Amino acid sequence: MSYTLILFDPDAAKHDPGPEHPESPWRWRSVGGALLDLPPGAELRTPTRLVKAEDLFMVHSWGYVARVLELRGKSGALDHETMLSPGSVDAALGAVGACIEAVDEVLSGNARNAFVLVRPPGHHAARDRSGGYCVFNNAAIACAFVLARGMRRVLVVDIDAHRGDGTQEIFATRNDVLVASIHQTGLFPAEPDPADVSEHINFALPPGSDDRAFIEALDEALRRADGFEPEFIVVSAGFDGHEDDPMSDLAITTNGYAQAVARIREFAEEHCHGRLVLILEGGYDGAALAACVAASISVLAAETANDDLQPPEGER
Repeated sequence: MSYTLILFDPDAAKHDPGPEHPESPWRWRSVGGALLDLPPGAELRTPTRLVKAEDLFMVHSWGYVARVLELRGKSGALDHETMLSPGSVDAALGAVGACIEAVDEVLSGNARNAFVLVRPPGHHAARDRSGGYCVFNNAAIACAFVLARGMRRVLVVDIDAHRGDGTQEIFATRNDVLVASIHQTGLFPAEPDPADVSEHINFALPPGSDDRAFIEALDEALRRADGFEPEFIVVSAGFDGHEDDPMSDLAITTNGYAQAVARIREFAEEHCHGRLVLILEGGYDGAALAACVAASISVLAAETANDDLQPPEGER
């Protein structure tokens, strides 16, 4: 019987951009706490796949990869927000390897779905630049690996409070990857020129949006994606839209995120034999992040997607 694979790399804590930086190792301690009591059907592992240069070149330019690797073992900065410590590049490489390992396990049928708990995050990184704390675009590399393994179409669902601009840029001219981003309006990055992401789906929620608004936007995004007929789904699983998170003004609850994962899982089961990989992005309140990770794992590992879930706020 297949299982829900949870990949968690303790070495991710070696990425330390500084005590005042939001994307700091304490996030990792919070995530680790969510893994102490896993539900039946979930299997926790430390990732083992080593990254090859060609893995990075699937979505990033040679020049950008070289620039990042020059900082391996050093402190530095890729941009004004993306700070590196001596362990940061190795953590970023480990994140890429973990994402590819998860995709491989799901495609092989060993795991029915997976959640990859990595840092630094990735969805703001573009072909030749970093951005928004992101070094390599983990989700985009996962998509490229899916396509390299013979799948024809991949859907990315980005539920972070900040638009997944890097992922959308990387696949702006492709017709085999569709990116649906549900995020808060007015946050970094700016809303795109429609001509630049015309094939992608963007829902910008106003500040204060709750579970009901979030789920309605997600349902509409999935409805639009229905005709795309994806064969694999990658989720940029950011939880910084949580009502307790300091990085947005959204009011999504832990149950709201669980509902979102359940709906995406149902969509995956209807369209692509359940092939689904979640990849951690943002989430900057420790307790909220741990709760959302635990709730998401419970949904992924449950016998059915909606086991014991409460309706979203506003529908009770």
